[in-house]
Amino acid sequence: MRPKIGDFEFGEVYGENEVLFLDNYSKYFYDINNSLSKLDRKNKMLVIGRKGTGKTLLVNVYCNAKRKNNYIAVVESLKDFVFHELTHFQGQDVSSTKYVPIFKWMILVNLAKNIVSNKKGFSEDKIVHLESFLRSFGHVAGELRPEQTVEITREYQTSGEVGIGFRFPVLRGEAKAKGGEVEKTKETKKNYLECMESLQCFIVDMLKESNKKIYVFYDELDDKFDATVEYKNAMISFLNAVVSINKTLMQNKIDAKIGAVIRHDIINTFSSPNINKIIEDNSVTLDWCSAGERASDSEIFDMIAFKIKNSTDYYNDLNGSNLFGKIFTERVAGEHSSIYILHRTLGRPRDAVRMLTYIQDEYGENTERFESSMFTKISKKYSSYLLREIRSELAGHLSDSEIDDSFSLLRSVKKRGFTPHLIKEKFEELKLGDGTLTLNKILSCLFKVGAIGNVLRRSKTDGGDVYLWSFNDEDLEMDPTLNFEIHCGLWDALGIIKPKLRQ
Repeated sequence: MRPKIGDFEFGEVYGENEVLFLDNYSKYFYDINNSLSKLDRKNKMLVIGRKGTGKTLLVNVYCNAKRKNNYIAVVESLKDFVFHELTHFQGQDVSSTKYVPIFKWMILVNLAKNIVSNKKGFSEDKIVHLESFLRSFGHVAGELRPEQTVEITREYQTSGEVGIGFRFPVLRGEAKAKGGEVEKTKETKKNYLECMESLQCFIVDMLKESNKKIYVFYDELDDKFDATVEYKNAMISFLNAVVSINKTLMQNKIDAKIGAVIRHDIINTFSSPNINKIIEDNSVTLDWCSAGERASDSEIFDMIAFKIKNSTDYYNDLNGSNLFGKIFTERVAGEHSSIYILHRTLGRPRDAVRMLTYIQDEYGENTERFESSMFTKISKKYSSYLLREIRSELAGHLSDSEIDDSFSLLRSVKKRGFTPHLIKEKFEELKLGDGTLTLNKILSCLFKVGAIGNVLRRSKTDGGDVYLWSFNDEDLEMDPTLNFEIHCGLWDALGIIKPKLRQ
């Protein structure tokens, strides 16, 4: 029996929800550019990509596969990390890497927590010592979140009380009794800088002895993103700490990895002497190749076909183009269906999944194909979704009021495109902001998140107009001298009057 479109498991819109709510989520994961195998390379510790490209899902699928092979493999969230806590640790250092020590400490303590939580295969005596140390943080067997490590360390740093600090055994190089057990020594109270080297050596020795493998990835680093220098310094320090600890693990020939997930647009705001070395040598970048000559060449459609075939055996014998001919209408609103879908996304899988799941929600139980009328009927709902997504990506680059003003400006245009002269007139008429928000800043930020693109006018004999979108080229900058096009996925949400053929 031919399946209904509601039988196709496209997954959740957001990776963290897919991991929580979709059973066997790894089955439906599309491994773009063999990213899973790339992460197995020793030097690959960063996952970089634009918002909505599948970074969170990738590291969760990766760690899930590792756990099946008896690894300790976890994805830790830093969404609750309080960045202003770091100011207590900067000392006299004013460089962009001034927070490396506290981040190394946080990572090491978190490694200790995960070892204690998965103690099988480790020296029982050393586990006892590690548990004793973790009691300094109030951790026995429960969850110790990374941000709590920094908060508690800061409390100890600023308490001023004699004897306040971390209880950690004095580990001398010769402190081993017969049989290789750790000699029981008197616990001393120290600050985190005094403990760090001992803790690192202790963990390295435990991992070398046990042959246990441990992988920890940090996600949601962008949750508290803002464009301040302090945030950027914190993130640069964190990445340097990750590289430093991984280097120690590799030098000791330990199969372990500390990884991080971070947005491409945030990485591009960093300035540091070695930041490019860290990114180029150590990252796996997710790129969905949405700028090809044909829309159907985008890997987004390979992902859709993969998910459909993993949802039902009915279409297993069909290749991509034949599969789409069976399931998708040929044209939507005057465009080929693949062009219609791709042009309303930001070149990322999240948007295509949201568009198709909106249709599934409305028609999934009653039809076997995605028909033209279904796309147009959910277009307003989808457009509102895309506007919220773009507003979310602007957060940190602009304030809430500046984001409101930016879209008020676009709404005032009413047409799909505008000239530099027209948008200048609208900006002056609306008298937006308090004088600090410039037109160039608005256009630049809207361009960077894909809300608008540039149009290079050319004659038909020269190949016709060229549309320039930042999501097709991360290094592309807005050209204020060219005309502009508002992203067609936003037309409904912004009240843009559509051309007759695109209704």
